[in-house]
Formats: sequence, structure tokens, C-alpha cells
Amino acid sequence: MAYEKSNCFLLIIGLIAALGAGLVFPLFNFIFSGILEMMMNPLLNDSELNAYCLYMAIIAFSAGLLIFIYSLCFGIASDKLVYRIRITMFKKLMKLPVSYYDRPENTAGGINSKLATDAYQIRNMVSGILGVMSLNIATISASLAFGLYYSWKVTLISLALSPLIVVVGSINMKVIMRFTTKSQ
Repeated sequence: MAYEKSNCFLLIIGLIAALGAGLVFPLFNFIFSGILEMMMNPLLNDSELNAYCLYMAIIAFSAGLLIFIYSLCFGIASDKLVYRIRITMFKKLMKLPVSYYDRPENTAGGINSKLATDAYQIRNMVSGILGVMSLNIATISASLAFGLYYSWKVTLISLALSPLIVVVGSINMKVIMRFTTKSQ
């Protein structure tokens, strides 16, 4: 994160956009439940239906714009970070003694592969993990707020089942990581 100080503005904009994009899913569910409630009523109100259509269009436009902004900001920040890290690593590699390159584990292809792999993992950490994590935090927070407001009992049941969801998610990640390791 010390290398990211120069991209702080981009990261803050991306974080705000990711938090806003995380609010889209709970708001969509809220509007959609209103549409379903209106459909159950045999007396359709056209003005209310038009309002719900407008809300859905606003949510769709907002979601597209916010996801674009957070992806762009985190992508630019992570690309700049990777560039700086690669330049720094290359400068340090050029200053190493020649005996370093004589070792069998330090071939040109191995060093190049290490340089590319490490930089890609750092890029993925900044653009992928940080953005998605902030989006998920906003989604969970807003969902819990809506849930506690409308039905605190159902929300507590959902929270009680959360450890089961975490266990299943970790098993899924282990399986995916095993297949990824085998394919590499």
C-alpha cells in the first residue's frame, strides 16, 4: 500500500463507486418486492407501475455507471502499481552480481516468469480483491439494514445460517484452488 499513495484519489473514487454499486442489489430487491406486491393487487395503478419502471431504469443505469467507474479506477490504479513494481524490480535485478544469474534457478525465463506472476498477483489484489470486498461489504450492510427493518426475526435466522454458508464457500474455494493448481 506504500506504493499506492500516489493513486490514493483513484482508490477513494473507486471505493465510493464500489460501495454505491453494492447498494444496487438490495435496492433492486426492494423495488422488485414492491412490483410483486402491486401485481398481486387486482386493481392496477398505472402511475405506480410507471414509477416502479422509472426506479428500475434508474437502478440499472446507476449500476452500470458505478460498476464501470469502480472497475476503471481500480484497474488504472493497479496497472500503475504493477508498472512501478516491475520497473523497481528490473532496476534491482540489473544491479545484482553476475554470479546470481549463473545459478540454475535464476535463468532468464524463470526470472521473467517470476516478474510477470508476482506483478499479476499484486494487480489482482488491488483491482480484484479490494474492489469486490468493498462491494460485498456494502451489499451485506444494506441487506442487513433492510432485513432488520422489515423482519428482524427472518434476518436473525439468516445470520444464524451464515456460518454454514461460510463453510460451504471455503470448501468451494479449496476445490477451485485444487483444480487451478492442477491446471497450472
